[in-house]
Amino acid sequence: MHRADVELVERIGEGALGAVYRGTFRGSEVAVKKALRSMDESQHAELRKDAEGMQAIPGHPNILQFFGACFDAGGVLLVVELCDAGSLEHYLAKQPALDAATRLALCEQVAAGMSHLEHLSRGAPRPGGAQRAAQASVRQSQRGGAGRQGG
Repeated sequence: MHRADVELVERIGEGALGAVYRGTFRGSEVAVKKALRSMDESQHAELRKDAEGMQAIPGHPNILQFFGACFDAGGVLLVVELCDAGSLEHYLAKQPALDAATRLALCEQVAAGMSHLEHLSRGAPRPGGAQRAAQASVRQSQRGGAGRQGG
């Protein structure tokens, strides 16, 4: 992935290793995780390993799509599908009166995504898999897909 293909539009959050931006990648709206420049060698190597692991995961409706990563002199960028509602934890906190059927549907979607990841890795969880599956569930519910998703 080339840095020139990624545009940072608006800062929308912050994590342990850096900031998260709403951005664009080849005309699509995406989330861009921009890592801190002050990472040591082991953190940088771990992030590269995580990116390679995410790239190896084939598409699934309950797993966030990973578009790619850029590791260059400008720092590290990870580009993933944008979930407007943010993390599942954030989404649920903003929806305290969410009905039980919708909560159950979200749980089923997370389970379907995790089952897919477990099948791929034969029992060894993929890096970032649980978070990606949970975020994808929020995406599915936003699209009106809070019903059961196949896995």
